[in-house]
Amino acid sequence: MIYLNYQHLYYFQAVAQEGSIAQYYLSQYDLAELDMNKAIEVDTGKWEPNDLYRKLWIFLAQEKKNKSGRAYIKSFRGELKRNHWPDSLFLLYTGEMTVDQLQVIPKKWDRTKRCQAHFYAGIFYKMEKRYEEAKTAFEDAQKPAEDCIEMHAAEFELADLTSRE
Repeated sequence: MIYLNYQHLYYFQAVAQEGSIAQYYLSQYDLAELDMNKAIEVDTGKWEPNDLYRKLWIFLAQEKKNKSGRAYIKSFRGELKRNHWPDSLFLLYTGEMTVDQLQVIPKKWDRTKRCQAHFYAGIFYKMEKRYEEAKTAFEDAQKPAEDCIEMHAAEFELADLTSRE
């Protein structure tokens, strides 16, 4: 029997989360979703707030592979609070909040949350095929950030938009 302590589990969920994002950008959406669900399953409580960022990436993977992400959001919609971070990001994708409303919220918070707001707004614009607005949002995601996942993901998104031109 293998003994895993708290640090092992924390490391595993970090690897699963970052690995699933890498799989997302390699177009391996099933694996991305599987790994993100595994990260949720072994959560030791150190991640915050309650797996919503992981659920965002599950939503994105489902949207890419079969457009079922909005149904996934509905499965936990009752838990989401308006004007609460990152809950508001989901409300953007369900049409209950606009990008302008979303952009107001993180101004009260740190640079990482502003980066996230720009990045996920860019994803929204890209889903809506509003590519110029998406490009601007991804560029803005790179400006205020510390070293966060969304800042690096914005680079991939910008490269994808550039390849479409």
